[in-house]
Amino acid sequence: MGLAYDPNEALVKKPEKLHSDMEVDEKVNELESASSKVTVELQQIALDEAREVVEQKQRKRERAKLQQSDIEFCQKMVERHGEDYEGMSRDPLNIWQNTPRQVERKIARCVTALGGKTFHVEHFVCAECGKPFGDGGFHEKSNSAYCRDCFYRTYAPKCQSCKQPITHKFITALNTHWHPECFCCQADDYFAGRCPMAVDIYDEIELEDR
Repeated sequence: MGLAYDPNEALVKKPEKLHSDMEVDEKVNELESASSKVTVELQQIALDEAREVVEQKQRKRERAKLQQSDIEFCQKMVERHGEDYEGMSRDPLNIWQNTPRQVERKIARCVTALGGKTFHVEHFVCAECGKPFGDGGFHEKSNSAYCRDCFYRTYAPKCQSCKQPITHKFITALNTHWHPECFCCQADDYFAGRCPMAVDIYDEIELEDR
């Protein structure tokens, strides 16, 4: 009696491929392309943020060089002469006898310090109180200009003890800010640096300057 078998049962079938090798390669390439695009976008965001930080520092340096009289001079020159620096150099208001090139540089510094904006002189006032800046200059925050008092009142950190704005030296301790003269031991009314009960804390604090 001969032995008979079903070759389909004796041999194991190989499973069919769900995707061809070419399709897999295409999917891998798509994923790599998408990942590369995200990386480039993140790099661009980081560059933009770094550029903004540099520009803010540049504006701060330029503001430190400007007086209110410089700002008023630049504004009036632009109103009267547009971009005619030759005309600006001959204007009676040019009491410093700046050359056209010097006037151009002064206006460029002014525009940079103001975040690329220009104003009528009568409109260049504190964004909070609406008063002219005077000789005290101005501080910029979020593309707005503030006088010194309004800027510190609005944006300066507050002392944990007296709740007043901190404008100069301050102490950072216990995740809060303090005027040096306000940083006292709560158990006694002595300055913390001289109070034995607070020496351990005082040794770890940081004295900073705004």
